[in-house]
Amino acid sequence: MSLLLIETVNDYRDRFEIVDESVDGKPKRFLEGIYLQAEVWNGNGRWYQNSEITAEAERFNTDIIPNRKAIGELDHSAENQPLLHRASHIFETPLRMEGNDCIGKAKVMDTGYGQTLSVLIDEKIPFGVSSKGMGKLSKIRKEGKTGSLVSGFQMRSPGDVVYNQSAPNAIPNVVMEMILENDSRMEEIWGREILDPIRERLQKIAEYEIDEVSAELFKSLINK
Repeated sequence: MSLLLIETVNDYRDRFEIVDESVDGKPKRFLEGIYLQAEVWNGNGRWYQNSEITAEAERFNTDIIPNRKAIGELDHSAENQPLLHRASHIFETPLRMEGNDCIGKAKVMDTGYGQTLSVLIDEKIPFGVSSKGMGKLSKIRKEGKTGSLVSGFQMRSPGDVVYNQSAPNAIPNVVMEMILENDSRMEEIWGREILDPIRERLQKIAEYEIDEVSAELFKSLINK
């Protein structure tokens, strides 16, 4: 049976760089780097085969990217397909293999989620990047280690933006702080009707509640 497989780089700065370019005279922002790796044990104790990642990259380059369906999400869902209302970035150029690394370049879109992602980048907030796919797992021993061999891999997204697992409250707390400070970028993304009730609640909570309430309110925001 195929399982949903999610592999996360906890801090995007370890494998990605932010590239700002002008496209048709308009400033655009890209997240470029290594989205998947093969022939190495990953943090989840899984081993992906180069042949399968290469085949999936070629499938994306032929069938998915040209049809503008290679989107990534902000704070991805547990679904095995990307959800359009969460779209924050899109892969418009082909994925390429460099040895065992699958390299991609995703453009940050001008959606509400994309604008939020751009603000997080501007504020230097650490976040993770997670690939999402389906595959079967079997026990294998390689390089003196026992773990899971991935086979029948089918990529759903080269990379979604997620919380940094080493600092899980970083994104919600900073976004809530910007909302409290009436940051105009938050107003442009969400609008005053949505943000005013959030400000009212934040002003009433105790200090020990900040992390929990910020995470709850941030989740409600990105689900709108």
